Amino acid sequence: MVRAALVKVSHFPSSGMATRARGRATIRRAVLPRFPFTIVYVDDAAAIVVIAVAHTSRKPGYWRSRIAKRR
Repeated sequence: MVRAALVKVSHFPSSGMATRARGRATIRRAVLPRFPFTIVYVDDAAAIVVIAVAHTSRKPGYWRSRIAKRR
């Protein structure tokens, strides 16, 4: 299930819902078939970086600090 979603994201990186932009990179979310899980990733020109596979109801936004570390 996660692997299939990652393959889809790698083939169609702009298919995830854009949540906000940081600099030149865009943060996107792809909802997994077993909701409420999402893949949070950054789609920039060089690569697709997975920030988190997150549960949407437990500790929402815990992954936001990972974006700051990436810069």
